[in-house]
Amino acid sequence: MKRLNRDIQTFLFVGMTAIGSTIVPLTALAQARAVSDSVLRGVIDTHVHSEEEYAVLEDGSMDIIELARRAKDKGMRAVVVKSLKFETATRAYLARKQVSGIDVFGGLSLDLSVGGVNPDAVEALAKLKLSTAKVIWMPVFDSKASVLASGENRHFVNISENGKLTSNTMATLDAVAKHGYSLATSHLGADEALLVVRAARTRNIPVVVTHAAQQPVSMTIEQMKEVVRLGGFIEHTAFGHFKGPQSHFSIPFYKNARRVTVEDVVRLIREIGVEQTILATDLGQAYSPIPPDGFKWFILSLKRLGITDAEMDIMTRRNPARFLRLDSSESPANKVNQR
Repeated sequence: MKRLNRDIQTFLFVGMTAIGSTIVPLTALAQARAVSDSVLRGVIDTHVHSEEEYAVLEDGSMDIIELARRAKDKGMRAVVVKSLKFETATRAYLARKQVSGIDVFGGLSLDLSVGGVNPDAVEALAKLKLSTAKVIWMPVFDSKASVLASGENRHFVNISENGKLTSNTMATLDAVAKHGYSLATSHLGADEALLVVRAARTRNIPVVVTHAAQQPVSMTIEQMKEVVRLGGFIEHTAFGHFKGPQSHFSIPFYKNARRVTVEDVVRLIREIGVEQTILATDLGQAYSPIPPDGFKWFILSLKRLGITDAEMDIMTRRNPARFLRLDSSESPANKVNQR
């Protein structure tokens, strides 16, 4: 019954969503369900949410166990579950115990709830010695850019002063490098994200600019090109297409955001190139497509607009594996006994 409710949520969402002239969402979703699992086989979603903490944003679509099972059934290689405020490595560890044959990863979001850019929090995560701990995210809703965009009068995580990263931020990056984690800029604004990318690359940290074209990040083409020159990754997500004034969400965070359509994503890919681009979903919200189905829709939509199979392979399989430092010979996880 629960699975049926998830499918009904997806159907209702797609039926209500108005999108670009070249894409018909209901048709796309129907095709996504009908196409062979080869569309998702070996794909890695490096940015997905689960319902355990999504009550703060109108609830979520799947818990982490359901997500792992659905991703495995679709033939995906791995999913990385991002928190809005805390850590997800322990949840990922439990999910692996329940679902073999799929890598489930997590990490730590450096919001005020864990002390912000906090090297002690990174060290505490490392002491758990979990193989599921892969990514450290810069602040989400507690970033300066997010707080300013919300219009709220509250504290934010201060990662820089006068155009330079704070000593605490630098110490946090040192801890990330020390423990071999990957780094995502999360909701930092473009200027702060660039500061982080520069510092991360001097430490050989794999780094991705999270949904680079979306608010509150809003990177320019030239800034994205600098990230690529530095060896960082640019991320584009399916969820950007479902934001904006036409969004079915009522909360201002989604409704007031600029929509980044699949057509926009294709244009950005052509400007920046595929070699340092990662595609992900950022899905997991209630009434959105559930993440694996949403990823199928995203892939099929981009291919319909000219992205080739070879390019898609780079952006959904090879580059995410590089970002996560996964050995190409590593098979999907059957690591119940590994922490």
